[in-house]
Amino acid sequence: MIKKIKCLILVALMGTSYSQEQAGCSLRFTLHDPINPVADLYVKNAAGEMEKIQFLPQALSQPMAVLLQDKNLLLYSKPEIDPKEPLKNLAARCELAGRRGMIVVIPAAPKSKLPYLVFALDDDSQNFGKGESRVLNVTQVEMAAEFGGAKYSIHPGKFSAIKKVTKVNEFNMGQANFYYKHDDAWVLFSERQLQFLDNTRRLFIVYTTPGSTVPFLLTIADHAPTVILGKP
Repeated sequence: MIKKIKCLILVALMGTSYSQEQAGCSLRFTLHDPINPVADLYVKNAAGEMEKIQFLPQALSQPMAVLLQDKNLLLYSKPEIDPKEPLKNLAARCELAGRRGMIVVIPAAPKSKLPYLVFALDDDSQNFGKGESRVLNVTQVEMAAEFGGAKYSIHPGKFSAIKKVTKVNEFNMGQANFYYKHDDAWVLFSERQLQFLDNTRRLFIVYTTPGSTVPFLLTIADHAPTVILGKP
């Protein structure tokens, strides 16, 4: 059985002081929790007020302008912060390096200090180009992927970069296969034909559920907005 990834500590210890608020970031969020797909989580917006994250099913939320504290993104389980115990309702946290990001929120392992884990992906166009994909492996098992004949290693607990697929047919359809390692063998668990377009980026999440013996794959498409030109 593939075990769920252990809790990752991405920032300093709980006792760290968060005193310095910094200019906001533009963030989009997705909650990935197959068992409990609904969660009430809050962030501090650009006005310094607590705002609920409007998660969308298997998709990215609308962009939110979020304040950081000491370069850390803080998620809360309630909209109130107790000045005497500012970390009492802390649900997750993650250090951010860029000013734009896709934020994947998943439940933490049982008995973890915080109930959720946060994975942050810098989605600036220079770091995540149009037509590219990223794969997040939230299992403890080594994975591999093949996109348009190009092979990639998909390591646990990390985002893996997938280059733009150029091996496509006349309809821009290309092959994408995913494998997990069992003993010394690579086992195919997902194969699909996808349409690879220049205006679309994809985020794949590889995960398991309690009792599952093989991984599952979630695909989130990020389409560039369509520009409709008016008549001259």
